[in-house]
Amino acid sequence: MKYIEDIENKEGILSKMDLPNFGGDLYKFLNDKKMENVHSERTYIQKNNVTIKNIIYKTPQNFYILGKQIDKLVWECSIYFKENSYNELIFFLNTFLKNYKNATTNN
Repeated sequence: MKYIEDIENKEGILSKMDLPNFGGDLYKFLNDKKMENVHSERTYIQKNNVTIKNIIYKTPQNFYILGKQIDKLVWECSIYFKENSYNELIFFLNTFLKNYKNATTNN
């Protein structure tokens, strides 16, 4: 993805970890968290109907979450990170996945 390549050109090579697919509204969940939406690719279908193809969020820990919408409520996700922050990434993911499960179970 071009946006990730541009980040790597500025900050150096990033590692990538693929995550399990997410069911539910990942977009809404990420918008509710302290993460910055730094890039998206959308398609305009008709009035008030826009689909999201890809979104990238930057976390406060400088991880980049790439979400690819493969169905209305199914997201394929990867996270990009600096290899020297691997331990912090694992801690982040454990919390992130637990919070996502709780948020989608309670809705």
